[in-house]
Amino acid sequence: MRGVLVALAVAALAGCGRDSIFFEIHVPDGMAGARVELFLGMHRCKLGDLGHRSDPDDCKGVRPPGLQGNIPVDGDVFFRDRADVTPFETFAGDDGVAYLEVGASPGTASPLAIATDPMDPQRVLAAAILGDVALYKGPLRVIVQLQPAGELDRTADGELGAQVWDTRDGTRRCAGAKVGGKRGRFVVPDDDHDCDGVPKEAECLELVHDAIVGTVVRDEPDCAAAQPDPRFGGACGLGGTICNEPAGLRKTCKTTDYCVPDRFCEKCKDGFGGGCLEDALEQATHLECTVAVEPGRDSTVPCIDSLIRGEIDVSNAGFLRPCVANMPAKLTQLGLPLQFGTSLQFVDASGQDTTDVTISVLPGQTTSCKVAVNITGTVAATSVGTDAVPAGIVRWEVAAEAGAPAMNVLLPVWLRFEAGCGNGAMTCKVLPLGNGLQDRVFKCAQ
Repeated sequence: MRGVLVALAVAALAGCGRDSIFFEIHVPDGMAGARVELFLGMHRCKLGDLGHRSDPDDCKGVRPPGLQGNIPVDGDVFFRDRADVTPFETFAGDDGVAYLEVGASPGTASPLAIATDPMDPQRVLAAAILGDVALYKGPLRVIVQLQPAGELDRTADGELGAQVWDTRDGTRRCAGAKVGGKRGRFVVPDDDHDCDGVPKEAECLELVHDAIVGTVVRDEPDCAAAQPDPRFGGACGLGGTICNEPAGLRKTCKTTDYCVPDRFCEKCKDGFGGGCLEDALEQATHLECTVAVEPGRDSTVPCIDSLIRGEIDVSNAGFLRPCVANMPAKLTQLGLPLQFGTSLQFVDASGQDTTDVTISVLPGQTTSCKVAVNITGTVAATSVGTDAVPAGIVRWEVAAEAGAPAMNVLLPVWLRFEAGCGNGAMTCKVLPLGNGLQDRVFKCAQ
């Protein structure tokens, strides 16, 4: 079958005085002078070798440079015996034959033989996937016939494709070959499995050359980090986790235009999970709004009407511009507690009775913003006079200066109901008092 390597080992070198393995590699007609390299795969790669604990499954392939995506080309992956061993190499003579000697050693090799353009070591001309060779049975002669090779990932069934590539500093070299329709073979260093020169601890994907992983979906954040733009004073922002080997970014949180209280960065610096959002919400700077209600026997009603407005002035925190719009949206992936919606259910302290509320932001005056709470129906009597509880998060877009991006400030809102209409319909304040106004979330609006 075209592209299938035939390797013949003959124990006919008795008396030569060396226990080496002698490779006699024939290149196709017209390729005399080609550079010929022999890659000896000594140890089959297991997922456990890549830090996946002790996973015994084989590595599924390698993604060389120049190919799109992060899915490895299917094939068996082998490590060379030592990372500092370069491939055995020579040049084919005028007779189209290259000779290489490999010293006897324990173990069995799964080699690749590849011929490249002598003027361009990345341009593959021919290749062969050898059968296993016992390196301890010398002296032996192994005769190999190379076949013309095309591109690694664009071969028709039965056709051979191959690729070689180096790290940027030229200290590591990888090789792969594959017959169309069949599993391929890769021979790589044991300390840089994709020859991209990225340190092992900084690899996004160990078997994908220059991997780029992750995209930032604005309304589906999965991490929190300081905003990189110095104009926002290091305010904490929501973002998405990306990993970019060419840019040297290892599991970096790329922020969006959402600013949140500092506590979210403190609690969720390693990504969302483990209850960090709930912990952050419990401790974060927030707006606490007290809604005055008219006491009743079993239930209460708002003192004025169902739409209650409380204005908050945060100019003391350097909040120099008013909010300009309410922009309803949903952080769909997370749900509560980070969710915007048209309505929320306020659950009282007993965990039994609920009140439907809508929280929104209205345009403010000068340096203020108005928080509006729309209460549907009555408030359960058991909800009155209890501690405030988280009811949601309000968002308002802050007008930007020329050249600066507009930012969206998110603040948790806690609600509590208080009996007595003499105190006004609703009052809001930033908590914790004093140091709450020092939270860097307010830098987003300066």
